[in-house]
Amino acid sequence: MDRVQGVSLHADSVDANSKTYSPELRNQLIQIIDSNKQLLRSTGYFLDLTGAHALFDELQRPFGRERTRELANLVVEKNPQVDKSTLRIIDNDLIPLGRGNPVERFKSLVVFIANYRVIMRDFGLDIRPSKPTIRTRRPQ
Repeated sequence: MDRVQGVSLHADSVDANSKTYSPELRNQLIQIIDSNKQLLRSTGYFLDLTGAHALFDELQRPFGRERTRELANLVVEKNPQVDKSTLRIIDNDLIPLGRGNPVERFKSLVVFIANYRVIMRDFGLDIRPSKPTIRTRRPQ
């Protein structure tokens, strides 16, 4: 396997209000999330996009820990020849949702909820299979 040279995908890369916004990376992230939703619908397995740090961030957030706002399992690889960035999935473990014994089902549900909360809050995208990926925010 080739070694991927890059950095974890940070929320600022897909936030239109950021100086480092890249519509190309946002579109790639949306495609990955849509594929992940299809995988979950058809097989019952999902790809952990955030990595373990997101789960730990969620558990420590009530105690004042600042969020990292990045997806550790997605890396931005820059190609200087064509001045283009590509998202690469570096951890492709599939997690069964709602399968196995009660402890395994609970663990997979916790991982899914952590993924959902981080991606929804920091990236503005919804990973739940029954919801649209791009959600418009309600007026305040």
